[in-house]
Amino acid sequence: MVTCAVPGCNSSKKENPQKYTFHIFPKSIDVRQKWLKMVDRKDWVPKRNSTICSKHFESKCFPYRGSQRKKLCSGSVPTLFMPVVLKPIRKASTYIYRNISPVPCTSADVP
Repeated sequence: MVTCAVPGCNSSKKENPQKYTFHIFPKSIDVRQKWLKMVDRKDWVPKRNSTICSKHFESKCFPYRGSQRKKLCSGSVPTLFMPVVLKPIRKASTYIYRNISPVPCTSADVP
């Protein structure tokens, strides 16, 4: 069965009321690496028939506007509804993220 390789996407050719089209991973190594980076599946290697559905591509990626989404433009990369992985840059105190205005110190406050 043809399904979308994007994690969390349940699109398949069998149950496809939105009429999404399915696009196999490109043979071009550069573009293929971009697709893999966007899919972000750890230790996953796409098979010969692995696909991504058309809902993950902007309309400008298709040469035919409207309902004909059969073929992708060369070099298109999926960017819509992709999994988001937020990686912390560093652990920091929550005080950094609070919107607290500093209270000015007066001479009366100093003992």
